[in-house]
Amino acid sequence: MSEVAKGESPTDAQRHLLPFGVGGDYIGARRARRSFRLMVLACVGLTISLYFAEHYLRYGLSEVQYRMALTLEDDSQRAILRNVVKRDAGESEAPSPRYVAALAYIEEDDLVLERYAEAVDLAPDDGALLIVYGAKLFQMGEFKEARRIFREAGLKSSGNALPDYLQAAAIAASSPSEEDFRTAVALVARTNDSGEPLVFPQPLWHESLPRRGYWYARLRRELADLCCAPLYALENAIVKRVHGELREGSAPDAGAWLYQLQMIGEQLVGEESDAQEQRSTSVLIAGIKLQQDAVALRQQIAEGEKGHPDENLNALATRLSDAMTRVVQFESQRDQSFPRRERGAELPVHMALSGMVFLGFASFLLILLNRIFRTDKNARALRQPSLGMRVMGVWLAALFLCLIWAASGFAEEFGTIIVFWLWIFLLAAIVVMAIIYPAFILPSATTVCSRFLTEPRYNERFSEARRVRRKAYLSLSSRFASIALGLYLCLLCACLVGFRVFTGLYPTDLKFLISGLSLEEFALIQELQSLL
Repeated sequence: MSEVAKGESPTDAQRHLLPFGVGGDYIGARRARRSFRLMVLACVGLTISLYFAEHYLRYGLSEVQYRMALTLEDDSQRAILRNVVKRDAGESEAPSPRYVAALAYIEEDDLVLERYAEAVDLAPDDGALLIVYGAKLFQMGEFKEARRIFREAGLKSSGNALPDYLQAAAIAASSPSEEDFRTAVALVARTNDSGEPLVFPQPLWHESLPRRGYWYARLRRELADLCCAPLYALENAIVKRVHGELREGSAPDAGAWLYQLQMIGEQLVGEESDAQEQRSTSVLIAGIKLQQDAVALRQQIAEGEKGHPDENLNALATRLSDAMTRVVQFESQRDQSFPRRERGAELPVHMALSGMVFLGFASFLLILLNRIFRTDKNARALRQPSLGMRVMGVWLAALFLCLIWAASGFAEEFGTIIVFWLWIFLLAAIVVMAIIYPAFILPSATTVCSRFLTEPRYNERFSEARRVRRKAYLSLSSRFASIALGLYLCLLCACLVGFRVFTGLYPTDLKFLISGLSLEEFALIQELQSLL
């Protein structure tokens, strides 16, 4: 190696300072540091580029904003979707009905119906859109128009009993007349006899977003509640009519009406073979509630006619009560457990951010000390010992295992506090290692100057050795902390990309990572379906 490549050769008077980097290969050390920095920048830059490209370059601007808006609260979503609809209408000859329908669903009350009318004009054959439009009309008190829309939805959604049930509800709500009431009940009876399944509309979504997590589960329940609201109104109309006839002492048709109402409830409860996306606890609660009210009045009528309770109806009422209790308990537990599930999903993100702040701050302080004490190129030429690099490898492996533990969901079950404090301990341990380990690597000034004890300039040599050792100590310590920070960033980038590959999500996609308990919900629904 040439004299230049090696750096400045120490004089005979400085050879005892070789352990502190004097005369070391500082040019090679500088190249190694720059190479390491470029590697870290490449890892971080590649990861950010992948994230940015997937979220902002994969689709056109309108589609990107539509996709983003679906995961926001109504107020934020509304502002974005208004811009999307306006841009799409100006740029496209055939505007997308998805954008208009998504805006209509969360639009302000005075604009909801107008937006839905626009969406229906763009997609007149979309039965699901017509069902939601009709439900919004019903919610706004426009019962006659809702009746017309539900009738159209029934024509466009052949094989689906839901539009006919909703149409019957709109007929009963649009007029208090006996004729309209009987028309509604007759339509319910025909629909019950048809044997057609109930197919509820699903939330507007994007094909690149997973249909899991608490956010999508919440949207499904909200939409199911909207579509079930007319059925609750129909139930109230039938129950009110039956109570009126019972007060008059003559209820020849009450039993038949209540039986049809009970059949609606059975349809809502469904069967075990139903697809998972077509059932939710909101629909199940509606089905049980309709059956409970119908069975209670049928019990009252049977007891009045026979003089004793009907055992079959009593047994059914007991099963319905047990089922309702279990569903209500499940919903209560789901709400109560949400903070715990949220903490479990947020834990990896909090751990990653805390590590960047902690290691970044520690590195900054150590670099600042280097500036204050003016460490020179000789100190920076000192190589990191192999022991430090082996410790660094073990530390990275421990961090990786902690991240796996946190991201796998075990932390949610066994406690996020334990994992988080273990993480903090590992971060603190590597900083403490950076601070103290040079003391075990560098020889003391007394040791390197021991052979000069008899010389008159011993004190001068000793002072110089202490000064150079201090600079070498600070240089080793700060560079060790900086290496730890750089490798930590590389580990985070690798974990981020790996998480995306294996799950299809990023750890920041909390609305899809926080469990909505969909599997537990479906298992409960199937169990109660078999019970009822």
